[in-house]
Amino acid sequence: MNIKMTLSQIFQNKNIRFWGLQVLLAVSLLLIGIYATLFSLDSFTRHGKFVVVPDLTHVPLSKAQVLLEKSHLRYEIVDTLEYDPNFPAYAVMEQDPDPNEKVKKDRKIYLKINPENYQEVTIININAPLAEVRPNLESLGLKVDNNIIYVNDIAKDMVLRAFYKEKGKQKEIKNGDKVRKHSIITLECGNGNTLPILDSLSTGGTSEEEQSGNDDFDF
Repeated sequence: MNIKMTLSQIFQNKNIRFWGLQVLLAVSLLLIGIYATLFSLDSFTRHGKFVVVPDLTHVPLSKAQVLLEKSHLRYEIVDTLEYDPNFPAYAVMEQDPDPNEKVKKDRKIYLKINPENYQEVTIININAPLAEVRPNLESLGLKVDNNIIYVNDIAKDMVLRAFYKEKGKQKEIKNGDKVRKHSIITLECGNGNTLPILDSLSTGGTSEEEQSGNDDFDF
């Protein structure tokens, strides 16, 4: 009985009713705000709407574009790696995120593509001692044929000429030429010997004995 009278007196108090309604209104607004925030955040992040990243490794770029479009994904080429003959030209070598990862729609996939061929390097100072030329070529990513060609020339172990094969044909390399990496370079060097001199070219005429015989007929 006393409790009922106390509650009745409380609710009859105008100040208590006013502040009670204010608190109730504030709590209601707070709950509505929390719900609206969660709803809009869910819509913004598309919570629960994921797609699986396709495996694009070894796939040509043109086909990779189609696969990504079907999965509602975008892409960006971030780098072109060193040419790898185990991959087709312009095929995907690496991707980020990795295959089979779950990502949100419209996510950007970063691709690294295999170039068309090996990069070209510029040949400089090819006519130098073999001890200098070999490491210089190898530092450029070229391979030097161990079968050095030696020809008669007084400049021993000096590189006189260099060759490489392009489309099955042997081509001579000059300073400033560009050659693809991993090409095999054949070097021609001097052996330290002088060129053999032909008798017919040594004097440009007759020998001393023939000249002496001719003198006997002079009067």
